[in-house]
Amino acid sequence: ICQSSRKLVTNCEFVKICVCFSCFFTNILVLCTIIDMLSEKFGFSSDDSGFFGTMNIAGGFIGSLCFGFFLKQFKLYKLANVSVGVLCVASTIGFYFALLTETKWVVTVAYSLCGFAAFSTLNVSFSYSSEITFPINEATSTGLLLLGSQLLGFACTNLCTELMNMMDRLDGTTSCFAVLITVNVVGTLSAITMKPIREDNESS
Repeated sequence: ICQSSRKLVTNCEFVKICVCFSCFFTNILVLCTIIDMLSEKFGFSSDDSGFFGTMNIAGGFIGSLCFGFFLKQFKLYKLANVSVGVLCVASTIGFYFALLTETKWVVTVAYSLCGFAAFSTLNVSFSYSSEITFPINEATSTGLLLLGSQLLGFACTNLCTELMNMMDRLDGTTSCFAVLITVNVVGTLSAITMKPIREDNESS
C-alpha cells in the first residue's frame, strides 16, 4: 500500500485529478454543512432546509447518471472533468444570487443544480483515476482522493462557518461563497491541464 501510494502522489496526472476532486467535492461538504445556517439567515424554515437537501441529492443522482452515460459512450475524461468544474463554478454563483431573492423555488432549483454538478465529480473523478493509475489497486487511489477531499472540505467548512458567524448576513454569505468559487476555479484550472487520455489510447 505504501509503495502504491508513493507512486500515486508522484504521478502528475493523479495529483491533478486529486486537486479537481477535492475542490469540487468540497462544494458538497461545505454546502451540506451550512445549508441550515443559510436557510435560517435567509428566512427559510428547517423543513425548507430539509427539502433543499433532498433536491440537492436528487440533482446529484441525475448528474451522476448523465456523466456516467457520457463517459461510457465517449470516454472523454478531460472534457467531463472540465465540464464538472464549469458547472460547479456556475451553479455556486447561481446559488448565491438565488439566496438573495429569498424565493423558495428559485433556491430549490439553484441548490439542485449545485448537486447536479458537484456529485457528478464522484463518477467522473473515480473513473478517470482508475484509468490513469492502472494496475494500482483502485481502492488505494480512491482512498487518496477521498482523503484529500476530506481535508480540504474540513478546512473550508470551518472557514466558511467562521466567516458567517463573524460577519453580518450579506458579508458573511458573500465571503463564504467567494471561498467556494475560488476553490472551484482552482479545480477547473487543474482539469484544463489534464492529459486527454482517450486520444493517447487511440493513438497507441
